[in-house]
Amino acid sequence: MNKNINYDRWEDFSNLKNQSIIWRERNKIIGDIIIKDFIFSKIDYKPIILDIGCCDMFLEDYLKKNFFIFEYIPCDLFKRNERTFVIDLNKEIKYLPNSDYCIFSGVLEYLLDLEYVLKKVKKYSKNIIFSYSIKVQDIKTRVLKGWVNHYTELELIEKISKIGSLSKIKNIFNNQIIFKLKC
Repeated sequence: MNKNINYDRWEDFSNLKNQSIIWRERNKIIGDIIIKDFIFSKIDYKPIILDIGCCDMFLEDYLKKNFFIFEYIPCDLFKRNERTFVIDLNKEIKYLPNSDYCIFSGVLEYLLDLEYVLKKVKKYSKNIIFSYSIKVQDIKTRVLKGWVNHYTELELIEKISKIGSLSKIKNIFNNQIIFKLKC
């Protein structure tokens, strides 16, 4: 497992702009999943959404445009604005805000201990919706992207199913899959 995390990449917000098209499309899909889940579960209160790896908070904007009433907590490795809850998930997690939905969009590949993080988040959230780019490429390609863990779809499902009720929601572009973990 590669343990070299490129923190400079995440601190410089301008570096993130190049990936914004794929990131935004993935967040639209996740936003639609949240909206559909909210409607079908007949939640009668304003849900709290914790967006880990929030970047420019596109998910918040997308949900607002679709008339979705919620409380949004942006969370990232670096402060993006005055509301950002700052946390490094590759270090000890002492606290997270409680949420109905915790979102990881394009984040899990950068975690040194994915299982530890999801077990900790489970204590604070009712649902975890996450994307993961499964290992179909050679490891060198993944390492060049800065990814530090490398699971096939079967390996990921096996690892995460132990944590809670896991549902595969959708296959999307670039070998990414969106999952929902009911906590």
